[in-house]
Amino acid sequence: MHAQVAPAFWIYQINERLYSKALDGVSAADMNERAGGAGNSLLFVAGHLLASRHVLLALMGSDTPNPWGEFFGRGAPHLAASAYPPIDEIRVGWQKVTEELNRRLEEISEAELATVVPYEFPVDDRTVLGAIAFLAMHESFHIGQFSLIRKLLGYDTLAG
Repeated sequence: MHAQVAPAFWIYQINERLYSKALDGVSAADMNERAGGAGNSLLFVAGHLLASRHVLLALMGSDTPNPWGEFFGRGAPHLAASAYPPIDEIRVGWQKVTEELNRRLEEISEAELATVVPYEFPVDDRTVLGAIAFLAMHESFHIGQFSLIRKLLGYDTLAG
């Protein structure tokens, strides 16, 4: 693994464990409950993080299709709960994309890390390395949402 990627790799590893923990033991009704009636649901956050990992993989050269962007991409509207894929399908997708992300982070080259990306993330570094770093932060932000939503729904928080 390239030394510049290692810190983000460990953040992605922590987030993977917290993602799984956030969804364990949550009822189907609560999975679709929107925090405060207007916020994100656990299911939406789970799907959004899955879609985001697909975006990162694409920036890293993967041609794995992202079937989740339509439902959970940036700016996607909130739909009726019945319109979303089931949480079990999202969790299977998460496991698959996580395996591929881990593999790519292990093998990515310095030249690939220096490739300029076509997105403008709110960081100065416009390369794949900058995208890896930004999306690790983005993912951690949403993992925090998981914890808050769980607390609002009466479940244990993820840490602490």
